[in-house]
Amino acid sequence: MTPLGPAQRLADHIQRLLGEEPFSAPGGWAHMGAVICDVSFQARCRYESTLRPRLLQLQANWPDRATVQGFQRRLAV
Repeated sequence: MTPLGPAQRLADHIQRLLGEEPFSAPGGWAHMGAVICDVSFQARCRYESTLRPRLLQLQANWPDRATVQGFQRRLAV
């Protein structure tokens, strides 16, 4: 038997930590306006109490601006 390489040892370690598939899909914003704002302002404020409620409001008020181009058009207005 040949010794395992570093990549295989890492893969085995991660599989032991995470367990078997299937894995749930990652969460996050599906609205590009919210993604852009989240990335821009996250480090500068209290996320849960200040930014997240505003991002939820943005997503609710601008549902048609979920793409980068749509969000850019809305900002231009």
